[in-house]
Amino acid sequence: MTTPHLLCAGVGILFGLSGIAKAIDSARFVNHLKRFELFPEWTLPLGTLGLIGLEFSLSAMLLTFAAPYYAIQLSLALLLTFSLLALWGKNRKDIHDCGCYGRVARFPIHMAIASNLVAILLLLAAFSSVELAPITKAELLVGLQAGALGVFVAGRSARKPWIDFSPLKTGKTWPPMHRESLPLPQEPTLFFFLSPTCKHCKKWIPKLHHFSQPNATPKAQWLLSKRDESQSVELESNVVPTIVAPHVIDDLVGSFPVVVLIENGIIQKRWDSVPGRDFLKTT
Repeated sequence: MTTPHLLCAGVGILFGLSGIAKAIDSARFVNHLKRFELFPEWTLPLGTLGLIGLEFSLSAMLLTFAAPYYAIQLSLALLLTFSLLALWGKNRKDIHDCGCYGRVARFPIHMAIASNLVAILLLLAAFSSVELAPITKAELLVGLQAGALGVFVAGRSARKPWIDFSPLKTGKTWPPMHRESLPLPQEPTLFFFLSPTCKHCKKWIPKLHHFSQPNATPKAQWLLSKRDESQSVELESNVVPTIVAPHVIDDLVGSFPVVVLIENGIIQKRWDSVPGRDFLKTT
């Protein structure tokens, strides 16, 4: 294995780990991209699949040194784009973590940019020794197969994550990092994570109304991302939501709806999708 191949393989491993982390729970990565407010929301799920597929493809091509002249240039463009987007997000949107690795890992933006710069330097060193050559069918097949695998894995996790890294699992404590911005009530409480853009969330509104009554037990609290505040009327609820910073909602839930029962700081139960027979009785 030549030195340029070794350098490319190192960056290929980074791309592979990043792509796998996103693909495990692609819905969470979509939520992260919403923070930047650069693209229409309807384009993000499809764009996310394409981006993850590209990372899988570049990872495979760098690891196998397939079409290195073109793979290195595409990788440099992608790393530069990631770095500029992260830097813009930190300066203009108060985004503090790169969000690139789902819940598998979280890195501050300066660490993410630093790792990108190291990868860029490695690729530039490799590129200086690579000559232009036509892409063979075998090399093209490597990239296409890896890209298709990435799209499949990410598409599947858009509905349900392959591995659920959510902090809101039954038996877990309320995440300490969010207790300051979202303090827990003393009494047992149902937290309703509902979004105006979620078609199933309206089915939870009757439950929200019932447990919002003065004598209801447990109490209800509707948590709404500040990003969705202007659209809250679409849920047709007379309950006033608690407005929460978007990054807190994105960190706690990957998709909507989610309802959790919390008592003494412990998550007693969690419900997803529409309310079923296992939900608390409202008679």
